[in-house]
Amino acid sequence: MGLETASIGEFILSERVLQGSHQEERRIVFDSPAKTIEEVYHALQVKCYLNVDNFQELDRIIEIQKGAYKDSFPPLPEIKAIVGIRVNPQTVQSASNALLATGGAVSKFGVSLHDEGNMEKILQYVEQYHDTINLTMLHVHSGSQGLSLDTMVAGVRTIVSLAEHERIKNYINVIDIGGGFPVDFTSDEETLTIADYARELSEKVPQLFRPDGRRTILTEFGRSLAAKSGILISRVEYVKQSGGRQIISQHIGADLAVRTVWQPSHWPLRVRVYDEEGNLRQGEEHGMRTDVAGPCCNSGCMLTREAPLPLDVKPLRDLIVVHDVGGYYHSSFSLYNLRQMCACYAYREGEEPSLTCVKHPQSVEETIRLFQTDA
Repeated sequence: MGLETASIGEFILSERVLQGSHQEERRIVFDSPAKTIEEVYHALQVKCYLNVDNFQELDRIIEIQKGAYKDSFPPLPEIKAIVGIRVNPQTVQSASNALLATGGAVSKFGVSLHDEGNMEKILQYVEQYHDTINLTMLHVHSGSQGLSLDTMVAGVRTIVSLAEHERIKNYINVIDIGGGFPVDFTSDEETLTIADYARELSEKVPQLFRPDGRRTILTEFGRSLAAKSGILISRVEYVKQSGGRQIISQHIGADLAVRTVWQPSHWPLRVRVYDEEGNLRQGEEHGMRTDVAGPCCNSGCMLTREAPLPLDVKPLRDLIVVHDVGGYYHSSFSLYNLRQMCACYAYREGEEPSLTCVKHPQSVEETIRLFQTDA
């Protein structure tokens, strides 16, 4: 496994994680629609997969290779990265979460394949620069959640068809089929597996898997692999009633659950109440519904609304547990209201189960230091 990154911060963190035995392997993918020249220059010197978002970024790499920025950046005698073009297949017709679909007619990401002249330009760039800048990769990512299997396959089929074009088929050795593999946030079950996706690709896009072994296939499925491995836990601080509803005040909100708070219909999470012994407390089928409120000072800071939760929740004793938060929750902590990032624990099963604090809770002083001026 490797690491897919979307900023220079994630890229450098990945380099540090992989120091040592993996240093000489290509284990990092660098995606971002707004890489600076400094970031591109850094990545070109690393054995990585560098996905280019647009033709201007591609021209920038060519200029770096030719020494056009030699006053600021020494010429690179060797480009270690494998460079790829992110292609928008423009195949997404509909999605349950349209805001996260990136493969439609219009997208902020990638080169739109069917816009006038773009396919010809892609072919020309690969023909001319496959050798000088290692332009030997194509990348597609149709969306981050809410796409059907058929829609994901359609995007891959489009890019594979481009890679098999007579003019470039001998140059494209890497295809990155992106991420966005859906997660079922409504249960602990896997309703769709990566094995299902692989079988569908094998049947409908067999050209993806070249029998001569000359093609590397990259995936970016990290969120789907990590999501169900994480939970958030908060003690119940207060319980009150308002307008015929029970309101639970606790400590998970717009700071930790950014996506869920601001897009609740697209990123709903299972919220449960446990007692102090760790037993699940059953909800009420009828009667008063419950809003689980977060700590931040805005009315939208809610984990769930009108949920069928127990009606006798005990402050300072009962716990709120939020499921499927192994990706994009703790790692996307927001400094809204200057709250503190919570501790992170790793649980290991086995004959001797263990719970280890891998990240201590942030202190108030640590938070304040982020806002101290340098003047």
